[in-house]
Amino acid sequence: MIPRDARTATTGYELGGDLSNLQGAAFAETIRQAVVRHSGWPPFWYPTRRGIVPYAFDGVVECWLGGDTEQGPGSHDAAHSDFWHISPDGLAFLLRGYQEDGLEGRSGQAPPPPGTLFDITLPIWRTGEVLMHARSLAAALVEGPATVNFKAHFAGLAGRELTSMSGRQLPFEGHVARQDAISLATVIEAGGIDANLPEILHPLLEPLYALFDFFQLPAALVANQTAAMRGTRF
Repeated sequence: MIPRDARTATTGYELGGDLSNLQGAAFAETIRQAVVRHSGWPPFWYPTRRGIVPYAFDGVVECWLGGDTEQGPGSHDAAHSDFWHISPDGLAFLLRGYQEDGLEGRSGQAPPPPGTLFDITLPIWRTGEVLMHARSLAAALVEGPATVNFKAHFAGLAGRELTSMSGRQLPFEGHVARQDAISLATVIEAGGIDANLPEILHPLLEPLYALFDFFQLPAALVANQTAAMRGTRF
């Protein structure tokens, strides 16, 4: 069970349609091939390193990256300690901490305390990546048309201030969230995700950004960040 005060973002989806009956090693290999790499830490990443390789558990494929004891890319903070599982019946779940809570200080300054910042672009990238993963997995598991019943839950928001970690966006100082958590949901056709990703993301994420003193998420920002994400390959 996730504590009520946990600083985490959880996302999940359910595929609808004529699902195949893949099991065991064949299903695990399908999940590995469905990973969509548009960032250095993609959702539902399928590692092969001993200690964090995905495993079978009660009929599903699970992975916990927080058990990594070896040196490797990234750190072992909450944002790089994903837990995920995917079931043969098309259910996927991902738990991840906030990257903003693991920032290092600049020029000898102390790092910002965890729970104080919320980056303006990361939810666009992370949610977009999960939706693209759903499209990829649906293409492998569903015969014919497929739907994606998507849900996300952001917790630990109260007291966070909207910011731009990259510094490439305009400053947004003064937009602070008072509400601690919010749930988002949408149902879409898997086949339309690629062509309509910005149009899907903007209304889906608007309520999240509105928690920060009624900040209005610009549609142009969503479109620009989606294009940037698609132009990045790892």
